[in-house]
Order: sequence, then C-alpha cells, then structure tokens
Amino acid sequence: MIADDEIGYKRLFVGITTIFLLLLVFLVLDSAEDSKQKYDKQKERVERLLEDTSQVINALEYSITSLYPLQNDRYVLPHTVSLDGITCNFGGKSYKGKDYDFMFAGPKEMCDTGSPLYQEAYRRLFVAPSMAYFSQSINQISSIYFISKSKFIISSPKAFAQSIEGDAFDKVISTRPYWVKTVERTAEHDDVIYTGNYQDYMTGKQVVTMTRGIYVDDEFKGVLAIDNDFNDLINDFVAGYQLTETRGENSADVFSFSYSQPVMVAGEETGLYLTVCEPKRLHIKHIFEAERQRIIALISFYILSICILWFRYTQVTHLRLKQLAMLDPMTSLLNRRGFEAKLKEFEPATYIALVVFDIDNFKSVNDNFGHQVGDDIICQVAKLLSNSLRQTDLIARFGGEEFVIALSSDSVESIHLILERVQRDIRLPEITLFNGEMMPITTSGGAMIYRLSRFNSINQLWQEKGIGEADALLYQAKSMGKNRILIQSVL
Repeated sequence: MIADDEIGYKRLFVGITTIFLLLLVFLVLDSAEDSKQKYDKQKERVERLLEDTSQVINALEYSITSLYPLQNDRYVLPHTVSLDGITCNFGGKSYKGKDYDFMFAGPKEMCDTGSPLYQEAYRRLFVAPSMAYFSQSINQISSIYFISKSKFIISSPKAFAQSIEGDAFDKVISTRPYWVKTVERTAEHDDVIYTGNYQDYMTGKQVVTMTRGIYVDDEFKGVLAIDNDFNDLINDFVAGYQLTETRGENSADVFSFSYSQPVMVAGEETGLYLTVCEPKRLHIKHIFEAERQRIIALISFYILSICILWFRYTQVTHLRLKQLAMLDPMTSLLNRRGFEAKLKEFEPATYIALVVFDIDNFKSVNDNFGHQVGDDIICQVAKLLSNSLRQTDLIARFGGEEFVIALSSDSVESIHLILERVQRDIRLPEITLFNGEMMPITTSGGAMIYRLSRFNSINQLWQEKGIGEADALLYQAKSMGKNRILIQSVL
C-alpha cells in the first residue's frame, strides 16, 4: 500500500510539474511575441525619426542646389576667420541677437582671402544658418555637415568641424563609408543614402549617417550629410539593437530571440536592417520583466501545490506507517499493538467477549512439514477467521499460531452463536497447502463473556482481564481433546 501511495503521489508530482512547465513554456513563447511587439515598436520609432531627418536633408539639398549657382560676392554673413596650424576655420558670429552655431574647416590656404578656396568657401556661407537651425531643432540630429569636393567642411554644431584638421579630407573623409558610397552615385540617383550604425571617427559617437550628393548642372559639388545619434533613435538600450547593412538571423526559441527586418522610410528600403540579438541571459531577463506578475504567480502556485502535495504525502505515509506498525506482516491481521489500539475505539454494547483461538498440534506440523507449511496454514486459518467474523469484530494474531478476537453484542446467546459458527467454519474445511496437498486442521478456543457495565470502560476491562481467563479456557479445551471452544460468562 505504501508503494501504491508513493506511485500515486509521484504521478501527481509529475503531473503538477508537467503542467507547470507547459504553462511556463507558454509564457516564454508568449514573451517571444512580446519581444516581437517591442521590436515592431522600436522599428516604427526608428523609421519615423529617420523619416523626419530625411525631410530635413531633402529640404537642405533643395536649398543648396537652388542657391549654389549664385555668385553674389556682396552676400555677407557675420563670421570669423582664424588659422590654427594647418587648419583654417570660418566661425559663426552673433548677428542681431542670433548665434549661429556653425564652422567651416579646411586647409590653411582657405584663410588666404585671395585664394580660390577662400572665395569658394565664402560663397557657401548661406548654407550655414539653415544647418544650424535644423541641428538645434531636432533631437536625434547630432550634426549636419556639407563636405565640398574642394576639401573644406561646413558643420553645425561647430564641434564637428573643430575636431578635424585641415588635411582631414585626404586622410580620413575621402575613405569614410558614407563618402565612398555617395560619390559612387551619379546625378540620376536622386535618393538618400544610409550608412550605419558605426562609430564616428571624429566624434566617437554611434551614428547613422544620411547623405545626399549635391549636383549642380550634373556636376558633383560635394556631399550633404546628417548624423543621427543612434542613442536617440533607439529607446531600448538593454536589448542590443543595431542598424546593420546586412540582414541578421530571424529566430525565436525558448531561450533566445533574434530578429532583423529592413528599415523603410517613405515606403522605400533604406539598405539598413534593424537587428536585435538577445543572448540567453538577456532574453530570460526580458521574459521575467515582461511576464513578471504571471511568472511569480505561476511559481508561487507551483510551490504551494508541491508543499500541499508533500504535506499530504507525509501525512498519508505517516498514517500508513502507523497502520503497518499495528499489523501482522504475514497475515495482515492486527498485531497486539494494533488490537489494543483498536479496542479503545471498539463500539460498546451490553456484552463483550474476549476470545483466544489456537491451531491444534501446530508444533508437529512445523516439525514434520517445515515452517513454510506452518506459515501457509497460519495464513489460511487467519483468512477463515476473518471471513467468519463480522466487520465490527476485532481479530488479531498475537504471535505464533495464537489468534485473539473481541466481539460485542446485546445478548450472550448471540455471542455463543457467533463463536460456535466460527469454530465450525474453521473446523470443516481441509487446508490446501502450497504444494497442493490437503491437510485437516483443527483449532481450539477459549472465550470469556463480560458484562461491560461492570467496568468503567473497555480499556479498564482489558487492563484488568486481558486474555488471561480466555487463555485458561483454551488450555482446558485442549486438555479435553482439542477441536472445540469453551465459553464462560461473567455476568
């Protein structure tokens, strides 16, 4: 029975654990959809901000190409001119209460007012105010700059131009990906080119660069560029988003999430892919963040279920062990301890009988046929006794071939009839041994019937009388020829 209980509770444990794991997997898979929704929101944000920036670069491109042919030497924008080593700078200067945050940077000959480079740079001063306005007005824009094929740079804010030297064009800019990709396009490619995200050489920031080639009458004049601060495009700094120029892997399982889709601006592909690749540790962290309440509730329910199951299992196991401690292991009848415990709970009646039965000539059976045959006979006699008695009666094996019975009734005659029937039932059949042989077996018994009202309780009766008087009658029955029961009453 204990083994059956253990199997039953093990199945319950496996069942509860299986349900817990299935629900946990469901939450994890559901969190993958949450990760996908977070990705979609992030992609929508990136595309919207890049769309805003693309409108700025298109507006500036139109302004530059429209005004570029103007050769008005009288156009004056307050500015400063300074030479720092090999680098010439034109700086913004306050005008009518307005500060223009821009700077021109180029080779030192740009500071020579008679040089063609100075004249070229001077004529492009009209670009600076618009660049300064947009760079200060839109959060994700970290810098706007125009790189002339004449090897000077206009930037806003001025910090970008301040970070380069006069020979930066030949040493750095001409090799940068955004320059190379843009100058490869011809005037017919009237579109924005996206590069990123990468670490800008001069500022050290992670940026996404948008560029357009500036063409006037099909002649290349330079590159207009806007750097978008990557940290402003992305508002989830934990997941590890990247804007890449190659498409990443798309996979989602229990412990990881990788996703990559093309970034679209104005319905056109940008050539960039928003890619996220969450490692196991990070993905599990995101799962817990997204499903915190449901996971905590699920784990709490699982722990509570296991605790209840364990409590019930220990209770049942303790009860079963306690019950087994009161049973005779060979016959499954009560042993002496079990008999005494059950007797305290015995349903009272007017009369109670304490009976002792003993198998006749049992020692010779053991001597002649062996203990295995003896044990087989004990078990069959125990079965016959159990079948002959009522369910309310108590029967126990006290040891060896001795059986003790307690039964109650409201009349002495009823007890006599029951005991005589028991004696007859266990006398009539021959015992079938395990080897198929038949053996006649008889028993002798002694029974004492007591009026319960003479005692304060059944427990007092047992303490005072026990089976002593019934046992004495048993020996009388054996001395009188065995195979009988002697019954006496104390009324």
